[in-house]
Amino acid sequence: MATETPRGLAIVTGASRGIGRALAIGLAEAGYKLALVARDEGALNGVRTEIRGIDPGVAASCHPLDVTDAAAVRDLVSGLEARHEAIDVLVNNAGLFRPGSIESDVEDLDAVVGTNLKGAFLMLKAVVPVMKAQERGHIINLSSITGKWGYAGYGIYAASKFALQGLTESLYKELLEHGVKVTAICPNWVATEMAVAAGGTLPPEEMIQLDDLVKTVSWLLNLSQAACPREVVIDCMGHPYDRNT
Repeated sequence: MATETPRGLAIVTGASRGIGRALAIGLAEAGYKLALVARDEGALNGVRTEIRGIDPGVAASCHPLDVTDAAAVRDLVSGLEARHEAIDVLVNNAGLFRPGSIESDVEDLDAVVGTNLKGAFLMLKAVVPVMKAQERGHIINLSSITGKWGYAGYGIYAASKFALQGLTESLYKELLEHGVKVTAICPNWVATEMAVAAGGTLPPEEMIQLDDLVKTVSWLLNLSQAACPREVVIDCMGHPYDRNT
């Protein structure tokens, strides 16, 4: 994202690495103030240092917390609203992958759904009233192509993302009349450490690049107020997800 006139506040969860880190840097370059959210305080501080190395004038604050902690999320958003008076962008990116379907332990299901759905829900529960009151804002939920099509061996992860898709679509319809946009981004394999941990076998150059997601978010945020994409599905050129379904 090219440097532009300073904008308002963007909250990015899961900002300490991977997609969240890349999007936070892109939003900073676009002129947004940043609230960086993740569990790992050291990694968050590293991202903030990286951002300030690009532009020392960027306002970026670190908030180490667990997005499944309702009280912590509520206090975070309340404090940010009081400090900045408005919240322009929420990027719900915090995510957890564990393989398996019905053979998985209930603890794995709880962990995946807790982060991928409950964590997003709690951020939305805190941020949506703020955006409704200010009658503007853009919510971007990082879903997955497995939120569109199930895949063998990925049942609990797909379930969490299908649920996030349903929540996104409902809010999309609910918030249009309040001037608030809601979009789900559903990428196939992205060249990150999580993709490797999830069993991705494509070479990195054949996966979606982090910069592709940065450009996608930039495009969404630079559309006119009249345009509101409900979802953006991004596939891998040579390896479309549903080729054999």
